[in-house]
Amino acid sequence: MHFEFTYNALASSSTSFKGKLYFEGDNEAWPITFCKLDHRESFWTIAYNHFDFVLHDGLDKLDRGKDAINNGDALLWWQSEIKALLCTIRNMHRKKLMHGKLKDMKSYVVVGDEQQMKIINIENKLTRDKERQQKLQDLRDFKVMLRDLSCRIIGEEANNWNDLTLFLNFFDKGSGYEDDIFVDQLIEHPFLKTPIERIKLYAGFHQKILTRTLRRFCEFERSKSFGGYLPWNTKKMAGWMTDIYDYKHANKYDGNRPADLIRFVKNIRNHYAKKKVPIEVVDAEVRRLYSEFFNEVHVFS
Repeated sequence: MHFEFTYNALASSSTSFKGKLYFEGDNEAWPITFCKLDHRESFWTIAYNHFDFVLHDGLDKLDRGKDAINNGDALLWWQSEIKALLCTIRNMHRKKLMHGKLKDMKSYVVVGDEQQMKIINIENKLTRDKERQQKLQDLRDFKVMLRDLSCRIIGEEANNWNDLTLFLNFFDKGSGYEDDIFVDQLIEHPFLKTPIERIKLYAGFHQKILTRTLRRFCEFERSKSFGGYLPWNTKKMAGWMTDIYDYKHANKYDGNRPADLIRFVKNIRNHYAKKKVPIEVVDAEVRRLYSEFFNEVHVFS
């Protein structure tokens, strides 16, 4: 990377200058502020934007994420912050940088009334021969921090939060993937979706199977990882879901075929409104019955 000072009499002072930061192989300029340090000749540092507190020191102040299992607004906070941080990690890696300390809560700060989390202290460059391992290690470290943070904020209930557990376990599946694809999978994981987005994601797998555009379609077809979820149609469903299952499709679903469960959820998405069932109820019932199954399908997406 290299720096470029741009002096502006209106935006600069004797102790700070506006400037630009460039990364190798990328011509995009990032506007930043350089600050001169007292008693350090010819030594400048890049100034962070104002933040309210370091995560490690302010856990008692972080109230937006409490009771996320029962509180929709708190759940939304977790989803939006995790997704934003994953996007930051992806961008950091694309700039050929790594962090190395993402499991440490001192590497995060909290900003504003919305209590947005930001990553600080990015200090290391990726090394060519270890780039993939370093990227995956950053993600694994981030997982450790999330697990610790959820337990500290939510308490013991975090260990019983099935949707979060499925998401965190997904981090362990990265060893068999290209790193750029894997971080995209994490960002698009069902846990980080709203109810309507999640049902759309599940139903969308049906079209990908029909057109053989599921990214790892052949592996999906041969996979034995769905055995524990079959037969999928023996679980007791809500009445409205049973009606959709029986409507014009009696005896047409094979409970031992994963693709038929995906087709069934596609039909749920197409017909739930006729049953006057809120999407939040649809999502909750599909997650209750099949969240582990679709977490596994997402591996192949």
